Amino acid sequence: GLAVALAESCFWAGPGAAGVEVCLDGARPDLALFGESHGRMLVSCRPDRMEAVLDAVARGRVRARVLGQVVDGRFSLALPAAGVELAYETRQLAGRWEGALACHMDQMN
Repeated sequence: GLAVALAESCFWAGPGAAGVEVCLDGARPDLALFGESHGRMLVSCRPDRMEAVLDAVARGRVRARVLGQVVDGRFSLALPAAGVELAYETRQLAGRWEGALACHMDQMN
């Protein structure tokens, strides 16, 4: 879903640990956080290129909207209509994400 895609995009940013600040007002939490529907794409760009990216998408007759911004080192995701607010240090999330499968496998043995 979107939450995992956002988090993973932060992890892949490298040693500087990027983060995001996103607000999804009016979205259903289950769909926003875990939905796996087809036909969606997550794009990030420099702020000075945002207008050009949105113009290119519009020329292709594709709907798009700005969800938030890239920030340093923190993952912040809010769904105000549902009263959901997630806020973590990116490195903390990355550590849990990297160890999740190994931890699960250890529990199975």
